[in-house]
Amino acid sequence: MSSTTKIVMLLPLLLVPIVLNNAFAEEFNIAIVKGAAFPENIKHYDPAYVRVNPGATVVWTNDDKSVHTVTSGSPGAKDSGRLFDSGFIRTGATFSHTFDEEGIFDYHCWIHPWVIGRVAVSSGAGSIGKIAVTEGDRFRVELIALPPIIEAGKPTSFVLSFLNPVTRDTERNVVYDFAVMKGDQIIVDRKQVNAWTGITTEEVVLEREHSGTLTVQLSNIHFATEPPDPTKDKISFTIDVAPAPEPKPKGEPLPVMTQQTLGKKFFIEMVFAPTVIEPDKSQTFALSFFNAETGVVERNLLYDFTIVKDGQVLVNRESRSAPSGTAVEDFTFNEDQTGSVTVKVSNVRVFPDPGRTAEEAEFSVNVVPEFPLGIMLIATSAIAAMVLFGRFKKLPHL
Repeated sequence: MSSTTKIVMLLPLLLVPIVLNNAFAEEFNIAIVKGAAFPENIKHYDPAYVRVNPGATVVWTNDDKSVHTVTSGSPGAKDSGRLFDSGFIRTGATFSHTFDEEGIFDYHCWIHPWVIGRVAVSSGAGSIGKIAVTEGDRFRVELIALPPIIEAGKPTSFVLSFLNPVTRDTERNVVYDFAVMKGDQIIVDRKQVNAWTGITTEEVVLEREHSGTLTVQLSNIHFATEPPDPTKDKISFTIDVAPAPEPKPKGEPLPVMTQQTLGKKFFIEMVFAPTVIEPDKSQTFALSFFNAETGVVERNLLYDFTIVKDGQVLVNRESRSAPSGTAVEDFTFNEDQTGSVTVKVSNVRVFPDPGRTAEEAEFSVNVVPEFPLGIMLIATSAIAAMVLFGRFKKLPHL
């Protein structure tokens, strides 16, 4: 038997692994449902939450009459669109992405920021979070800690997903109580928190004395359309908190600017870093929103962010999202944008309100120009000349 004949006979066997791999490759379909462009729609992505194995491909199909996008990250986040971005998906068109690495991947529609979803990629159900069904059997809850190693003294985000225990679809308009406890001591206690999209985040900073084993408890879980029943649906998760490192010497505190909005509903705090704003250097503006009556952090907000200098709009970002009541905006000023500028936070409203509001506040900051090189050289030369002249005067006259 010739070598060529052997290769031809073995070729089907060599192709078997490739065929099997393709046969077992996962593909999940997600629909952008009709009416997704409207915040009040019951569903936007269907399903809004999927769990897949590494290597799976997710295919999105636009069944809506409006154009949509599938953009990685959260609305307004700095890394939004970095992993994948579909661009405009017209009616009937599709977009697909293959997830090779484990992790939690949030995504949204860039045009309609209330349209959000999540893909959880894991080769094992317990490797990326904690999952359990509530005592009332009405909700399947997933808790994920970011960063995964919880350390006392550092911010931790607890990402919560409320799912139907049978269909695994995301349940919307969910209300719950959130608590963190160490034994019988209640460290965090938040009542009647809203998870309108079924996916929400609880931001927590645990103190140094809170290291060790803690309990995260979700209770009184119910739909916003029904009366609460504290005895019905609840669930607890056990977490481990690593001790905080030894504290470092504190530097200069960041400047905090506070303004009440014109409509009197909110207080807005703005912190910026670096504390000296210079051109050609990335500047971060951190925003926090508070209820003007209670002083409590106001969650699930949308707002517009604008920077203006001498009537010229330098940046205008609309419908930014602050699901946890805090948000970050980054901007780099140019050389010709130095001097006094106005940072404006406007149209603040509670998600999913699409209308305009009078809730706005303005902050005045100063962009310091860099010291020009030419002036620096002239100043250096002048100082050097003065030193030489002084020495010349001290020389004995012949």
